[in-house]
Amino acid sequence: MKRFLILLLSLLLPLILPAQDKLETKLDEYVKSMRGMSTEVQSEECDFIISNCLEESIKQQVTFYLYNHYLKSEIMGDDAVAVHIADRWILSGKVPSHSEIEKIQIRLFADFNRSSLIGSQAPEITLRDIYGAPQSPLSGEGFKVLYFYDTGCASCSVESVRLNQYVLRNKYPVKFFAVYTGSDVKAWKEYSSSKLTAASFIHLYDPDAEADFQMKYGVISTPKMFLIDPGGRIVGRGLDTPALEILLDDEFGPAKSYVYGSAESRALFDSLLSLYEKPSVKDILDIAEYIAEDKHLTGDYFYYLSGHHGENYREAALSFIDRSILGSNLFDTAEDTLSVIEPARLMKSLLEKAPLGTKVPPLRLHGTLKQRKALFRRPSRDGDFRLDRLRGKPSYLILYSPSCGSCVNLMESACKLASSLKGVKVLLVDMDRLQSDFPSEASAALEAFDLSVLPYAAAIDRKGIIIRRYIDNF
Repeated sequence: MKRFLILLLSLLLPLILPAQDKLETKLDEYVKSMRGMSTEVQSEECDFIISNCLEESIKQQVTFYLYNHYLKSEIMGDDAVAVHIADRWILSGKVPSHSEIEKIQIRLFADFNRSSLIGSQAPEITLRDIYGAPQSPLSGEGFKVLYFYDTGCASCSVESVRLNQYVLRNKYPVKFFAVYTGSDVKAWKEYSSSKLTAASFIHLYDPDAEADFQMKYGVISTPKMFLIDPGGRIVGRGLDTPALEILLDDEFGPAKSYVYGSAESRALFDSLLSLYEKPSVKDILDIAEYIAEDKHLTGDYFYYLSGHHGENYREAALSFIDRSILGSNLFDTAEDTLSVIEPARLMKSLLEKAPLGTKVPPLRLHGTLKQRKALFRRPSRDGDFRLDRLRGKPSYLILYSPSCGSCVNLMESACKLASSLKGVKVLLVDMDRLQSDFPSEASAALEAFDLSVLPYAAAIDRKGIIIRRYIDNF
């Protein structure tokens, strides 16, 4: 996966002057920009930034900042990144801990969580039911919920009542295993008969302490709840009943349409692109590669690029559509076709009009030609002009509307350029007037160029080849 060089520079710059507040501000921006990425990607990026810290004290500061951020994160699954940082950097000795006690605490955290992370296969355990018969909660088909509790735990009392109420009204094909973590059989029976009364609960415990569920599922405190999918994969951990209900509703409830182009996704991409002073086409496409495996973020990025009209964004959008939308297997449903594929095809058809490196269409359009004043040559004249015969060094074609504020600003900048540089020509074409007075020319222009947003500005060399388009400043 390609990295963002500017991100590296922005993070390593404070290391030259390692003021803690400056460094932590940069790290805050860094981890926020990765929000929503997979834990694998976030782990890779953490490795990348830690490995590029050359000064040992700074490397330690960065490592422990990232470890504590993911350790304390309220986002389900983020603890996997904390375990990764612990294993690769701290417990391996590559980055020293501040004390032996701290290292022991980190080892305990990693050891008690490593085998029960989101996305991992749920560890096999054999428990006993109320009659002493062995039971394996992972056997059988369908979703399973493992709920670990203790009778003397105040938080468990609240959670048990909430979970019991949910199980009583549950309408989904899910097996619920209530696992007592203690050894007092009498207290267990009284508790289950008063708080976990739903008939569909399968009550289990570990009388001989042989299952090792504490280590396998990280049960060093209670309550602890896990959701396991039919393939035996952990898809929810550290759950409470409302969070469990959301996950099961997402799985079994009516399908909800994903709304692309949200304010949150725009803020994410704004944050990523703000790391560049002026994003190049490559920079913009690097971000596309960074999120290439995430369907929703890729769709969001299409909508994000659709709303940007600068030349680098528009040129990048064409490659992005070909590679990440139409050339991808991510978008394979009927809903995807309506919300992403068809809009992408439409945008592609517009972006492919008058592409870079091709001859400008040999249209004759009515407009105003601006150039530097010279002997026997007026600086401005109206008339019909053949686009492929402008012969400027270069020529700029600007299709605009007088009512468009950004059009006026761009035209003024272009005209100043033409009046100050020898050989530069600027042809201004008023699309409002063209449609009213020269409708056939207007139709031809609409057919030849992407005029979905005005102004449309292109640069044409002396041979009539388009060398720039979607120009947004001069």
